[in-house]
Amino acid sequence: MTHIDDRVIELARTALSFEYGEEHFYRHAAEMTQNPSGKAMFLRLANEEPRQMEDMRTLFSAVIGKDVWERLAVEEAD
Repeated sequence: MTHIDDRVIELARTALSFEYGEEHFYRHAAEMTQNPSGKAMFLRLANEEPRQMEDMRTLFSAVIGKDVWERLAVEEAD
């Protein structure tokens, strides 16, 4: 891989780590808050995460290839 490819792969890893952590964070925040509006907002954000993950898959698959993206997604999910 070229230097640029390595940077793009590192960017994909970082994006994945944020995405995997965000849904968990939002669900935890929803459990912790007593405010009904806050709870609803955190749950809405958590529910949006799968769509955002799909958008990232589409974008990064086009740039680094579907196989590489899927490998990275599996690695980051562990």
